[in-house]
Amino acid sequence: MEITYGYSKQHRPDLKQIVLSMSVTPERIPILATVKNGNTDDKTWNFTFIQKLRDILSEEEWGQLIYQADSALITKDNLREIRGNLHFIFRLPETFNLSSELKEKVWEKDKWEEVGQLKPKESCFL
Repeated sequence: MEITYGYSKQHRPDLKQIVLSMSVTPERIPILATVKNGNTDDKTWNFTFIQKLRDILSEEEWGQLIYQADSALITKDNLREIRGNLHFIFRLPETFNLSSELKEKVWEKDKWEEVGQLKPKESCFL
């Protein structure tokens, strides 16, 4: 691992960064953690992290997993890797026209809707 300059959401290019990621059980016990260079690309990192999770989890654990990520998860390679195999929650990237269209419709109608819980808390990875 190399502590290096990377993209700063706080607009602080003068600070060095690292990327820390962790997967935990419902009881918040860590099962996988990685530390990467500060300039690691989130899109490729997600792909590698999902593969590592798949290698260490049992079939039952994998079936209960809910992977939560930001919009960097949504790439063709990542979607191919998780298709049909993994439950996930993400924010639709702004690069998708559908994202803007859906937001506009909701704002126009002022109709926000509770979608409910995806799975009981006991079986979710936090």
